[in-house]
Amino acid sequence: MGFPRKARDRENILLRSSIINPSVDGLEKPMPPRWSRVPTRQDADFRKLDDRMTFATHVAAFIAANSGVWFFRLLQRADWGWTVWMTAGWAGLLVLHGIYIFAIADYSDQPYSNSGYGDPPQDPSQT
Repeated sequence: MGFPRKARDRENILLRSSIINPSVDGLEKPMPPRWSRVPTRQDADFRKLDDRMTFATHVAAFIAANSGVWFFRLLQRADWGWTVWMTAGWAGLLVLHGIYIFAIADYSDQPYSNSGYGDPPQDPSQT
């Protein structure tokens, strides 16, 4: 017995997909979101987004690694003293990283210079 393919089922699928990815003024949103200009670290908005994504990756790695270590520590009833120091040290670095990203970092526009970033990127549509 197969899955019935009726017009009603197709309408339900389309309705569910429009709820998940709603359109604005009948235009589909680009998925995944796209950067509207050539990305460069000189662009303050891109630099801010890049730093926050890096911080999110740092948080995810902290959670994954520490949950694994503590899971096996509890599972084996091991007396691993290093797990406390690893978790505390990494959490401290994570806090410092967060303070830098959210409080200290300067996200103002920076002019191009000989700062190691090289020449400004060329827009491929203008070549």
